[in-house]
Amino acid sequence: MREKPSIYLVRGKAVHEALAKLNDMDTRDLGDNVLKARLLALYDQAWDKQQTEIQKLQMNDSTLRGFHREGAVMLANWFDRNQKELLHRARRPQNEVKIFSQKHKVMGIIDAIPGLGDEAMLVDYKTSRKDEINKDIKVQMAIYALLHREKFGKAPKQVAIDFLAPGTFKRFKVNQKLLRFAENLCREMHQKISAQDESA
Repeated sequence: MREKPSIYLVRGKAVHEALAKLNDMDTRDLGDNVLKARLLALYDQAWDKQQTEIQKLQMNDSTLRGFHREGAVMLANWFDRNQKELLHRARRPQNEVKIFSQKHKVMGIIDAIPGLGDEAMLVDYKTSRKDEINKDIKVQMAIYALLHREKFGKAPKQVAIDFLAPGTFKRFKVNQKLLRFAENLCREMHQKISAQDESA
């Protein structure tokens, strides 16, 4: 189902696209000022591509500029936190990795996967102001860990949430308890759907 347009979706999409494109680049030989300017330019391009959706929102220019500016600040702060890694990283992360589980009938798009094999970490970017790991986020990251194990044959070492607005990065280890939690969620979801189909 297509989501209704909202300024939060527009900004979130632009922020995610800018981060993915920067992460796809070889950033080692570029200066920090050039890289930060490139990131913000990518954000502007991703924002401008959504002008049709933005016009549907019928928001005044001042409010739109405020939302756009908040997104730019999130990215600038993210860059400052990750500047050293960007300039010296040996390997680019995998970005916007789409995984569908045939076994569990669930799908997810993982924002970034730095590291490989035993050192893999799944990162999800959030543009919300709060940096709380609520139930929905826990469910999302548990299922992402399960998807990663099915696709790559190995569970990631960690899952992490990068809360861009407050600038906090929270990670936790992936263990068998978390993976069983995800498996049970998928099973319960499909049982519920089957019961609804039978009663329809």
